[in-house]
Amino acid sequence: MIYRFILILTIFVSFTQLVNSATALDGLVTVAPSKVEISANSGETINREFTLVNHSNQALNLALRFENFSNVLAEDLPSISSLTPYLSAKKRNFTLGPNDQITVPIKITLPTDISPGGFYGASVFSISSAENATTSTRVVTRLAPLIFLRVKGATVEAGSLLDFNLLGRHWRFSSAAPSFYLTYQNTGNIYLNPYGAIELKNKITGKATNLQVDPWF
Repeated sequence: MIYRFILILTIFVSFTQLVNSATALDGLVTVAPSKVEISANSGETINREFTLVNHSNQALNLALRFENFSNVLAEDLPSISSLTPYLSAKKRNFTLGPNDQITVPIKITLPTDISPGGFYGASVFSISSAENATTSTRVVTRLAPLIFLRVKGATVEAGSLLDFNLLGRHWRFSSAAPSFYLTYQNTGNIYLNPYGAIELKNKITGKATNLQVDPWF
């Protein structure tokens, strides 16, 4: 898998799809955690929970389903192992009252013959408001916490930086903030979450500035 980052000098742009808590309906609904990383053995059963908070003054309807990464990220991803066959929940439809919160448990059941390596999926919460009495319409949105699961065993964790340069025209004297890009390739068979830092140094003043390259996910 190849990752491409773009950085603005004055603004750190991260391609993390979801941060510590994801928001929807203009910030009226939050879910946490927004990313789950798990390391487990074959045949193991893992229980996790998501907490959703309704910050609005209206009741909301929630529906849970499990989906593949490609559906959630809307990207052409290489073939990756789906976690969705092993995800389950006892209850998938909820009503969340005004200014209320709910904890939704999910279960991951791994078969004994599952192969070592990475498996990926998303818990997708479709959230809808009650129908508007005047327009007979309702607002619908989705929150999708990502799940990264690593089955213990023989895996190859490796990657390399393929390209790093300025984006667009190269410049020397400009008041505009420069944009950088870098391309990182995963050459192993397990997911990587590349991050790091870029050091910029003024040749005239000697002053150095560090730009953080935030984790991809």
